[in-house]
Amino acid sequence: MPKQLYISIFCAFLLAGCQPPAANTAQPPSTPPESLPGASSTPNIAPASPDATGSQPGANPTPGPDGLPQASPIPGSAVPGALPPGLAGIRFLAGLNRFLDDQGESVNLGVELLNAAGQVLPGQVALEWSSSRPQDLIVDASGKVTALVDQGYTEIRVRVPGSSFEATTIINVNSTSGGNSGSSGQTGKATVPFSLTSESGSKGDTLEIRGEFLGGRDTILVRFGELIVPVLTAASTRLTVEVPDMPAGVVEVRAQEGSRSHVAGYTVLPRLSQLSTGLSLNDQVVIKPGGILTLNGSNFDPTPANNTVYLGDLALVPNSASPSQLTATIPAGLTTNANLPVSVKTDSLTSNKIDALLRHLVFDNFSPSTGAPGTIVTINGAGFSETTAVHFNGVPAIFTVVSPTQITATVPAQAIEGVITVFNGNSASSGTAFDAQRVIRVNAQVNTGQAGYTANGATWGNAYNNLQSALGMANAGDTIWIAQGTYLPHATEPTVTFQMKQNVNIYGGFASGDANLADRNPVDHKVILSGDLGNDDIRTVTPFTAVTPNSFNVIRGANSSRLDSVTIQGATSSGMLNNGVSPTLNRVVFAHNNASYGGGLRNISASPQMTELRFEQNHALSEGGGLFSSNSNITLNGGVFEGNVAGAGAGGMINRDGTVSTLSNLRFVNNRDGRGVNGRAGGLTYWASGGGSLENAVFDGNDGTAGAIYVERIDGELLIDRVVAVNNTGLETIVRFNIYAAAGTSSVVVRNLLVANNEATSDVFTVLGDTTDGSFVMRNATWANNTWFTALDGFNLHPVNGAAAFNAGVTDVGNPAPAQDIVGRNRIGNPEPGAYEYDGPIVP
Repeated sequence: MPKQLYISIFCAFLLAGCQPPAANTAQPPSTPPESLPGASSTPNIAPASPDATGSQPGANPTPGPDGLPQASPIPGSAVPGALPPGLAGIRFLAGLNRFLDDQGESVNLGVELLNAAGQVLPGQVALEWSSSRPQDLIVDASGKVTALVDQGYTEIRVRVPGSSFEATTIINVNSTSGGNSGSSGQTGKATVPFSLTSESGSKGDTLEIRGEFLGGRDTILVRFGELIVPVLTAASTRLTVEVPDMPAGVVEVRAQEGSRSHVAGYTVLPRLSQLSTGLSLNDQVVIKPGGILTLNGSNFDPTPANNTVYLGDLALVPNSASPSQLTATIPAGLTTNANLPVSVKTDSLTSNKIDALLRHLVFDNFSPSTGAPGTIVTINGAGFSETTAVHFNGVPAIFTVVSPTQITATVPAQAIEGVITVFNGNSASSGTAFDAQRVIRVNAQVNTGQAGYTANGATWGNAYNNLQSALGMANAGDTIWIAQGTYLPHATEPTVTFQMKQNVNIYGGFASGDANLADRNPVDHKVILSGDLGNDDIRTVTPFTAVTPNSFNVIRGANSSRLDSVTIQGATSSGMLNNGVSPTLNRVVFAHNNASYGGGLRNISASPQMTELRFEQNHALSEGGGLFSSNSNITLNGGVFEGNVAGAGAGGMINRDGTVSTLSNLRFVNNRDGRGVNGRAGGLTYWASGGGSLENAVFDGNDGTAGAIYVERIDGELLIDRVVAVNNTGLETIVRFNIYAAAGTSSVVVRNLLVANNEATSDVFTVLGDTTDGSFVMRNATWANNTWFTALDGFNLHPVNGAAAFNAGVTDVGNPAPAQDIVGRNRIGNPEPGAYEYDGPIVP
């Protein structure tokens, strides 16, 4: 009877109805299967396989597909019972001993029940145990495995009777006593003496094992705990393996070759592979106070509190944690600059280290990336609380500390292209250059005779005294600042014009000495671009009288350019001409200009973006006293047309020949056309237009064939919404209407219209002419008596409390009401019709 050495017994579950099998005394020699080193690791949850039959105790079973003999059930070892709810699989308990060192030694194997998510279930089940070679190891119904020989491999299989749940493991007997092994007839085997070149490491590390190995890579089996890992390289005295992905902690590394094996302890450490903050300097991660540090790696604890992030000696608890990533907040109060090693400690195990730069003063980014002097630049970073200076390529700038992580700075007048630098005892600079646009200054009053004067526009003292010189020197990206004064395109030649340049912006309204764009005051420091070359025009009459010679065009636009805060006057063929170009116009006044078409501004195949324009006392012999657009796509938000005259059509504005217009927040006051056969509207005319929209508009006191609006031959869709029309007059013998749509006009929607006091026997707002071939729709047009209006902005057109049309506006699907009214008040609820929203108290 072989000696039995019982080690600590651990039973995971109470096993009911199980009887130990009879002892098997047959003990033929046992050798490890040749395919074992190449076999896969034991699965955690294994599907059932049919019981092997015909295997008798003492026989050598036929090897299965995995190279191991198939297990034979021990007769009568278990009785099926009820299964716990949710049972989806079983697995051997982790950490159980799988290696026996002598005959008679025994080990008890434990099993866990698992649900579909791999979580352990409570409960008890009956288990059926079997071994592939009962002559080597005997396993009883409780899972106790006893060695009957001194060496050999045996597969132990456990099943839940009556189900598909099973799991397998391998037990190996390695004799340490030497000599004979009883009935096996084999001599005791020697160990494989080896040493590990490192006692610890992390996932992915290459571990070298040194020893005496007899065969090649395919004859050697290496395990980390229960996990078999492939041998990367093998030689007679060394082999290499890769540390597998497994939980951090101490694990046994066992090398086996045939019947020879040895074991050594190895510590699997958490591994830190990458740091990230979004900032870097010379390819090294920069850590900023108050920022977030992301740490990527492996073998971290998924519970944040079980990890510690070290910045040098500073310990931080992560904000979030997963096995492969941690995040931590860097304390905002750090005030040092240092090169710090970063590591992670999980329980008592510390990862490798990666160096990072801790910077108390950090420059993240800035925006915008380009701008003229006076542009406000926002700088983001860290450590800004004690900022003492901000420089644009060495030029000091005015700045404001918004927070410890943000500064706003004003581009200084002398700035040139270069980096932005922040100072607080230390310094930090931007990684890219700020494109400081060159400013060219123009001042008609500059003293060109002063000592040291150089006409280059770099300073107000060296400003050009005329705009033509500045335009001649300007390159793309430059900005021209004009001081108060009057500027002529040429002293005597009418064909000469101010020709704008692409990507060159022109701003008026400066006083000499202004340092920033925000310093200018266009009202107090008026800039006039004049075509009145002899300064002798008569502007006291309407239309004004040009005493020639006058400039044909005062100025012509260019693509991607801007004209801002100037007055254009005195032209005889349109104050400004945009022919095939798309400039931006802001706060430009067109006054006392003449032309055949478009006295103030003429757009031909152009797409200008326009805001807050004013057209006054301009004259066209034919069409468009103030503004004429043909075959164009225009946008105008905010503006006044007042006192403009056209000989035939559209005293204020005309859109024709396919022009698409987006118009909003406009006032047409006292404009008129000639009331002739070709006459159209005193205010606004759409003729053969491409449609578009008109929202929030007032027509007051206009006179023409149609007083306010004339529409004919729309090729597209036109929406006219929330318009007030008062005090307008039309040609009574032809129209008698304030708003006129000619025959054939289609795809026009007029809604939320308020009309009052217009010249007619009654304020009729139907359509003149045959509209059966079109779709002219007028919705919610309202007769508004004078109780609707009150004077709040110089026009008696604001709604008053108690008016019948309160909250009576309508909308259509896809065409909501404007967000604000003509003076910028928010439209609320069901907005009022007309251009104004009531915002006073509601009094019953």
